Amino acid sequence: VVDADAGRAERQLSALDPAGGTVAFTGDNSIPTAGVRAANHVIVAGNLLSSERVLDACLGGFEAADGALDARLIAALGAAARAGGDSRGLLSAALLVVGLDRPPLSLRVDYAKAPLDALAELHSRATGGDYARWTRHVPTLQDPERATPFTS
Repeated sequence: VVDADAGRAERQLSALDPAGGTVAFTGDNSIPTAGVRAANHVIVAGNLLSSERVLDACLGGFEAADGALDARLIAALGAAARAGGDSRGLLSAALLVVGLDRPPLSLRVDYAKAPLDALAELHSRATGGDYARWTRHVPTLQDPERATPFTS
């Protein structure tokens, strides 16, 4: 994939296949600190990090967390931030989770004083209460025609 890219020296790419396999590329001109960590069914990549410990903390945070994928990803982001995170500081946070049998979950917080706290709060609102009940009626990739009467 990256061989055909004339700008590959500045690129970073990571991928996870449905079987849990990982592949990653970090170009030679990526801004330090840049790197990748991979384990079974998870890959962590980053650049402009305060240190390589951020990658280890992010992977460890994901592996130590319980619950659904989205909650584990938020835990991983928190662990990475506590290990030093982005070398420029943190103003934004985002989460996108797409699955065959669930509606997409797309959350984003920009220009916040505590973006990870705000993302966790937004996640809590999006995965609980009436909104969560409503999403059970949203079409999915596996069931694009799904629509049942909504009752609160």
